[in-house]
Amino acid sequence: MSALCFYGKGYRDSAIESNLKKAAGAHGILDLMSQIEGVFNLKVKSASSDMPKFALAIEDGDSTRYFYPTQTEVELTQSARNLTKDAHADALPLSFVRTAAQEMCKRAGELGLEPKKHLPSAVVNLGEDRIPNFEVAKTAADRRKEFCGVDDEGYNLMCSAVEGAKEAHFNGEDIEDFVEIFRMVDNAHHVKYSALIKDPYQAFFSGELREDVEKFANTIVFVADAPIPTEVMSSLKDEDIESNFRAEVADTIKIARDCSIGDAPQATQGLAGMSEHNSKTLLNLLLATAGT
Repeated sequence: MSALCFYGKGYRDSAIESNLKKAAGAHGILDLMSQIEGVFNLKVKSASSDMPKFALAIEDGDSTRYFYPTQTEVELTQSARNLTKDAHADALPLSFVRTAAQEMCKRAGELGLEPKKHLPSAVVNLGEDRIPNFEVAKTAADRRKEFCGVDDEGYNLMCSAVEGAKEAHFNGEDIEDFVEIFRMVDNAHHVKYSALIKDPYQAFFSGELREDVEKFANTIVFVADAPIPTEVMSSLKDEDIESNFRAEVADTIKIARDCSIGDAPQATQGLAGMSEHNSKTLLNLLLATAGT
């Protein structure tokens, strides 16, 4: 667990690393720690920054090779079928398949295509931009121990990865490295994926579509933890605000009202500092406005 936190957070203190390796050697898990270190040194590269018309770029010495062309709808759909075949044949590492699938879903949007209607489900499931769901990830770890023969050491490592990913997500950090730890344990125990045993990416990224969450977030303003539709917030009248609040508070509410349609999260942030009394008064006013 210490090694997981140390490398997962990007620490590179030589004294701490030395002590961790001594402790790992004493417990007979130095090889496992070396694997963890290697995972966090890996770099996954998509082709989007270099060649938008391909879904995957693989560095080969001083050169970069590109795979799965996506310039046109025909190329995209054919490449998606090819990726599915390659994934089923274990011709590519799962992380490469994930990267290519993400780029294909993104490219579908650029071409005005709906991924679910034009791409194989295996590509969509791996490539859609979903928010993490750590309960599903923990269940995935439990099932691996119950059905796949994952030993206690591997199970504890996966549980630590789930907790590490949860903390990283809370801090606004990337969780891909922790997902990679999951995949490493899967490889060590020859885990086969199915409807019951989700692959690490589908286990971690199984929440709502990020696009849907962002759209919803832009339709709601929170007042004292109460969700208020932006159309209600934006319909507040100046005279009603001014008759119920002091000038300074009224100005804050007007600013929040004016930006609520275009930037609901900003409106929520602007109202967050109001007193409990003012928040309750505003809620009552909003309820009255909604009823008219």
